[in-house]
Amino acid sequence: MSQGNMEVVRQPVAVRAGSHRRWQERFALRFPRIVAFFAAAVFRSRPHSRLRSAVVCHVVRLGFEAINREDFEAAFALYHPDIEVIEPPEVIKLGLDPLSRGRAGRIRVQRRWHAEWGELRFEPDEILDLVTACW
Repeated sequence: MSQGNMEVVRQPVAVRAGSHRRWQERFALRFPRIVAFFAAAVFRSRPHSRLRSAVVCHVVRLGFEAINREDFEAAFALYHPDIEVIEPPEVIKLGLDPLSRGRAGRIRVQRRWHAEWGELRFEPDEILDLVTACW
């Protein structure tokens, strides 16, 4: 993907401390195909769409909050079942697998990280939504 047709949409975000699994996360875990269908529709909308911006910010915030509370099933609920995550060399040097396959593999890596290295907290300030300008 060339950078010439990319657009960056910046949004501030703040995660809540001491969060719990919300109804949206429970729904996504119970009905992943329905959520994937609506997520695909939202992500095809224009980058500056208020709906897209709100959904992206909300989903990313919920994901970070879920990781912070070690609820990895909810954190990675929207990952494609066939996803492959290639870890950076710095993480591989810590003893983690260089590649994880599937949502279950990603959850396994995160659990191992927590077991071996302790708590990992995400406290982002901003989301950069990189979208291809193809409309």
